Amino acid sequence: MANDQNQQTGHDEITRLIQEGRRPEDLKGRARLAADKLVGNAPLGVDAPNKTARKVIGGAGSLFTVIKYGLFGLLAVIFGVLFIWAGCNGNFDVKVVGIGLAVLLLGVFGVWRALRAWRILKVIARA
Repeated sequence: MANDQNQQTGHDEITRLIQEGRRPEDLKGRARLAADKLVGNAPLGVDAPNKTARKVIGGAGSLFTVIKYGLFGLLAVIFGVLFIWAGCNGNFDVKVVGIGLAVLLLGVFGVWRALRAWRILKVIARA
């Protein structure tokens, strides 16, 4: 329940940023905004001059993240499962299973990032 409220608060914050924008005046505010963009706490384009530009830039950035991590994640999950299957089929090979587990974990991370970006994209589209 608390996680849902925290997630809703984050969605409300993204909606507010897209609708109102954020234009820091001082150097410290600009540095904080740049750091928030790099970390992913603020979508791209929140400092654009109007709402349409903020939605287009933020939506394009989130869509690119969905495609980038989603494609990588799905391929990595498929290859990870194949490596694990190949390592367990016949003679057990620890190296192949280890590589499969590592690739599978990378794939799960990629899919998780893609789903996170997809949620942000939906919030931007509704803003």
